[in-house]
Amino acid sequence: DGIINAMIEKKAEYISEKLVEKNLVKNKDKDVYQYGIEVLISTAINIMLLLVIGIITKTVLLSICHFLILATIRTLTGGYHASTYLRCEILGCVTYITIVLCLEKVTQIFCVSNWLIVCSLMGIITLINFAITNKRTVIDKELKRLKKKVILRELTWIMLVLLLEDKRIKGGILLSFFAVFLFTIIDKIKNERKDKKSNIEKNNYTGRTSSF
Repeated sequence: DGIINAMIEKKAEYISEKLVEKNLVKNKDKDVYQYGIEVLISTAINIMLLLVIGIITKTVLLSICHFLILATIRTLTGGYHASTYLRCEILGCVTYITIVLCLEKVTQIFCVSNWLIVCSLMGIITLINFAITNKRTVIDKELKRLKKKVILRELTWIMLVLLLEDKRIKGGILLSFFAVFLFTIIDKIKNERKDKKSNIEKNNYTGRTSSF
C-alpha cells in the first residue's frame, strides 16, 4: 500500500516541480497540480489494468465501456472510494472481473427482450439519481445542474444500449451501472454511520461540559 502510494506521489511531485521550474505553474498552486497528477497517474494505471483484463477475458470493448461509464457517470454521482491508490486499483479490477463473471448469467436472464435490459437500466438509473439527491455538500442550484448532467449522460448510454447488438456488452453496461449504484449506496451508508458517530460524540461532550 505505502510503496505504491509513495511511488505515485513521488512521480507527481517530480512532475509538478518541473512545471514550477519552467514557470508553467505558480509555486502556490503546486500542491493542487501535484494532486491532479497523482489522480491522472492512478487513472492511467486503472485504464491499463482494465485493458489487460479485457484482453485476457476477451472483453476489450466492454472494458472500455466500463471505464467510460465510470468516467462519465461516477465522476458526477460520487460514491465509495478506497483510501489508497493500491486499494483503488484492486477494487477497480475486482469490480470488473466480477462483472465479467456475471455476464453469462445476465445475458441468459435478459435474452427474452432487449427492453428488459433497458427497463432494468432505467430502474438502476432512477436509484442512482435518488441517491445523489442526498448529497450534503451540494446546494440546491448546483444539485439541479448536476442531475441534468447525469440524466443527459445516462440517456446517452440508454440509446447506446438500444443501438448495440452484442448482448454481452449490453449486459456489461447494465452491470457497470449497478456497480456505480452500489458504490453510491455504500458511500451513503458510510456517511450516515460517520454522522451518527459524530452526533453521539458531540452529545457526550455536551453532556460532560454541562455537568460542570
